[in-house]
Amino acid sequence: MTETMTGAMAGVTGEAMAADGELARSATRQEGTQHTRFLIEKHRNGILTVASVVEKEEELHVGKKEGDDTRKSAQHVQQHVQQQQQQQQQHKQQHKQQKQQKQQQQHTHQQQHPQGHRERLTARRVLGLLSSQTESDALRRLFVDVLQHGVDDNGRTGAGFFWECEPMTLHTLDDTFRMRLVPAPALDAISTDVDAFSEHFGGTDGQPQPRVVHFSNLGGDAELTVPVPLQGVDTRAYAHIGTYYGLQDRVAVAADGDQDSSNVLSALQQQRLDVLRVAADQALARLHRQPVICLSTSGLGVSYLHVRVDERPKYYVSRDFKDTYTRLLRSRT
Repeated sequence: MTETMTGAMAGVTGEAMAADGELARSATRQEGTQHTRFLIEKHRNGILTVASVVEKEEELHVGKKEGDDTRKSAQHVQQHVQQQQQQQQQHKQQHKQQKQQKQQQQHTHQQQHPQGHRERLTARRVLGLLSSQTESDALRRLFVDVLQHGVDDNGRTGAGFFWECEPMTLHTLDDTFRMRLVPAPALDAISTDVDAFSEHFGGTDGQPQPRVVHFSNLGGDAELTVPVPLQGVDTRAYAHIGTYYGLQDRVAVAADGDQDSSNVLSALQQQRLDVLRVAADQALARLHRQPVICLSTSGLGVSYLHVRVDERPKYYVSRDFKDTYTRLLRSRT
């Protein structure tokens, strides 16, 4: 049985990953009288896909129950004022309970029987939503939730894993977007190399330091998206993608006496969204400059989180995604 929890507007909630093809997580984006639910589905081979369901928001109409004893004749009003007030309070409480029950029933029904057409999203749609600065954060927040829970079945967050997306070309952007989180226990033992990309972190021409930067690697065959270490955030959080999204907030935020921990946490949460936005934007940009892109993370070479947009699956471990890359290259010849 699939357990589903639907987040509030642009919010995300969820339980453990579901079985083959079942809903793992969901987030909601409100648009007028309609809302779009984004769903993450996990399949038996470990592949994750993204789907959307557009639904019309239903209004709850809870009728008021009027008791006969509240319709007293005028000559008895004074005698029964106190009794009426008590009954009205009881009725209000009953109405409130009925409304809550009906809302819960509707919520449960929507979880178990999603209305509307469920559509798996293409790579074009996923990258477009992740990279957009005008769309709601709903899908980005959903991805953050998935990355936060990672691959540990025991509920332990912060465990190491690789994030690998199926290789893409301009001609396959309208195919279903597929990704996988691959357990990487070797990452659990690494320490953050805070100096790895420090030369790219400074602001330029008097501009303030950005929270996320992107730049080409030394070989020029990959674009890297990297979060700049925030003051007040424990540097351990930046070791790899598992710690960055999965390290508990109370551990990640180690604000000193001069900083408000709530402000630091807010900045970290926004930075997590921005990493996804910038990485997706760079993926789309690279698609117009090279035949194939491979969006992923590794972390075995440099122990500081960097999202890679490679021209080949240089550090992939997913055999089927490597095969996809080979097939895409052959199709071009």
